[in-house]
Amino acid sequence: MSVNATTQDSSATPKAVDRQLRIWLLVVAAPALVSALWAIFAPSSWYSDFGGSANPSAFGVYNEHFVQDIGGGYLAFAAALIYAAVVLRRAAVRTAVIATLGFSLPHLVIHLIEQGELDMAGYLFVNASLIFGLAAALWCWRLSGRLSH
Repeated sequence: MSVNATTQDSSATPKAVDRQLRIWLLVVAAPALVSALWAIFAPSSWYSDFGGSANPSAFGVYNEHFVQDIGGGYLAFAAALIYAAVVLRRAAVRTAVIATLGFSLPHLVIHLIEQGELDMAGYLFVNASLIFGLAAALWCWRLSGRLSH
């Protein structure tokens, strides 16, 4: 097996790669978009209900303005991911991934350090979800290297 064959699946057609990349971009965007719209338009509900027992209320006092600002952050990178899925250009995908990492990596680090009032199951759920999102975003970066443009 050649070195090239181990680093890239040469059997994947460009259309298959495009389809796979679009799906992964939308997988990363979907929960961010849901969270964004929920936090912006129903901030009190997002604060008390988002994540079930692992909700934001475990981390402090409710502040409507702050919750809506968080929704705006989620909306920004969700929009970038959706745009990248539509245009499917390497630069757009990588910009969207950078925006996602810019929000999600510090978010993960904060949650790893600060457990708040979460029980262990909630703590593990939150961090596993954040790690999955980061891994999926990095997978999008890798797949974008297969785009011809």
